[in-house]
Amino acid sequence: MTFGADADDAVDFLFAMGPTRYNLRDVDPATVARLRADVHDALTEFETADGVRIPGSVWIVTASPGHA
Repeated sequence: MTFGADADDAVDFLFAMGPTRYNLRDVDPATVARLRADVHDALTEFETADGVRIPGSVWIVTASPGHA
């Protein structure tokens, strides 16, 4: 999954997401700045020529009643 063109872009994307904004809404700006720096540093490991790409997968599982 690609999160941005580079680590700076990916941090902006992640910290703009609703759940992230919600969970950080009452956190002081200095702490948020430190968190952004820590996330940035972690994301640099995943920078490629095609952007910040973090390997992973998603499974979508459904079930129907009456099938065993």
